[in-house]
Parts: sequence; C-alpha cells; structure tokens
Amino acid sequence: MIAASLGFVGLWLRRAVEDTDSFELAKTRNAEAGEKRNALFRMFVEHPKAVLRVFGITIAGTLLYYMWVSYMPTYASVATGIPLNLALLANFISMVVFLVLLPFAGILSDKIGRKPTMAAFAGGFLIFSWPAFQLLNGDFWMLLAIELVGIVLLLGYSANCAVIMAEQFPPEVRATGIGLPYALAVAVFGGTAPYITTWMNTNGYGGWVWLYCAVAAAIGLVVYLTMPETKGKKLD
Repeated sequence: MIAASLGFVGLWLRRAVEDTDSFELAKTRNAEAGEKRNALFRMFVEHPKAVLRVFGITIAGTLLYYMWVSYMPTYASVATGIPLNLALLANFISMVVFLVLLPFAGILSDKIGRKPTMAAFAGGFLIFSWPAFQLLNGDFWMLLAIELVGIVLLLGYSANCAVIMAEQFPPEVRATGIGLPYALAVAVFGGTAPYITTWMNTNGYGGWVWLYCAVAAAIGLVVYLTMPETKGKKLD
C-alpha cells in the first residue's frame, strides 16, 4: 500500500516537473532536422555498445543487490537455521546504514570518478563472496557483519548506476536505451537469483553459492574497468 501510494507521487512528479534545458534543446534540434526514427531502432543501430554496456553494468549490481538486500535473510535462515526474525533484523539494520551512507558514496564518486567506485564494488564482492558464505553460521552478529560489509560494497554500485547508464546515451534515446537492457538484466539475473540459490542449497550445491556471486562480480569488474570514465561528463 505504501509503495502504491508512492507510485502516485512519482506520477505527479513526472507530470509536474519540467524537462531540462538540454533535453528541450535536443528535442527542438531533432524536430528541426526532421528526425522521426524510432528510438528503439536508433538504440540498437546507433548505440549497440552502450546497450551491451548497460546490460553488463546491471548484471553484478542487480544479482548482488537482490542477494544481500532481498534474499539474504531467507537464505541465512534456510541454510543455517537462524530464526527468520533475527535474520530480518540484521537486514533492517544494514539497510538503515545503507540509506545513511548512500549520499556520501555519491559524493565520493563525484570526487574520484565512477570507474574506481564501481570497480571497488565488484572487486570487493569478488574477494568477499567466499568468506561471506563460509562464515554464515546461524549467529546473529556474524550475519549482521556479513550484511554490513556487503551493504557497504553495494554503495559503490547503487550510488553510480543511474547516472552511468544515463551518460551512455544522448537524450533522444536515453529512456529506451536504459530501460530495455536494464529490465532484461534485472529479470534474467536479479529475478532468478532467489530460485537459483534455493535450488543450489536444496540439491547439495549450497557450498557453491559464493561462486555464483563471485562470477557475477567478476563479470561486473571487467565491464567497469573497460567502460569509459564518465566523471564530470555533461548530460547534453
């Protein structure tokens, strides 16, 4: 019910807030040039690398975010027997820390660049995935520590992903260019994470869940290190 009410707030904002001057300028420029090509067509034909980059940027972020923020309490309860209320309490505390630190992670990204903070996120999870799942033992404080470390690493992605994706496309195709590859990556990797990890755990492969997360982090690290640096790039 709260989420639904916030949806109406989002709708009001979208209808009431004016577009930026740069967007209006681009729209006028396209109208004068007689530009009428479909945004979906332009996205694939003119910006195929950016489409793949957005998809790649999202893989590690969405899978690890879903694991740590949405599914970790359930996974910990199933895998270690910790009471679900305690697992959810650890998750709640870590989310409060996440919300407090998120703006500061954005400030840090503005100062040192997108690539270092995104690489720190993926590289950190590449190193942390194995000990995180090995140390899960049903103890509340251990789970809280694992949640907090993961949440701090996730700041490097969550403070950056929206602006990095926006910087990949010109205004004419920006919404489509972000929306389609992002939604596909979230559905394929984020949406299936609870099922895959539950299946692994119930079929004797629970000890390899860390590898599932580490592979996603490795893919993300390659994408982040090879993407062009966008620090301070103007969204024209």
